[in-house]
Amino acid sequence: MCDTTNVSAQQLRFARTYLIDTLRQVFAEHANDTIQVWAALDSTQLNQISHFYQLLVHANAATTTKSSLVPLNTPLINDDTYRSMNQALHFIHDHIHQSLSLDEVAKAAYLSPSYLSRLFKKYLQTNFFSYVNTQKITLAQKQLATTLIPIHQVATQLGFSQTSYFTKVFK
Repeated sequence: MCDTTNVSAQQLRFARTYLIDTLRQVFAEHANDTIQVWAALDSTQLNQISHFYQLLVHANAATTTKSSLVPLNTPLINDDTYRSMNQALHFIHDHIHQSLSLDEVAKAAYLSPSYLSRLFKKYLQTNFFSYVNTQKITLAQKQLATTLIPIHQVATQLGFSQTSYFTKVFK
């Protein structure tokens, strides 16, 4: 789903083709099935889906004791570690448009940088910088596919000081 207000017809065709190709690769065992990408939703439909999603999130939060960014399949984790990881992940997501360092995130989560680094490896199976860059690139992909914002501007908005480094990470 995307808002196509500022998207050219060519970008929309590209996104649709890319999505169909990706789905064909993911569902290769169902190669005989037809894959269709429907027409873009208008802003009213997107608002309705967004409202429905918010209702689901609130309903889910009411039935869950821990609302967090730590994945549900995380191995057993004690409450202090759980809270610290959530603080770190929330800080990252709240400041994703800035350049983030391990030291500053560790400080926000009241942890040492080396301990936070070990927690990322243990519970998220990735290192800190890979996690942050993956989150930034996910946002960049959405912006580049759904808007007309130039690459250098997207890179700057996501806290990359050099477009060349952004391009390298993106690839």
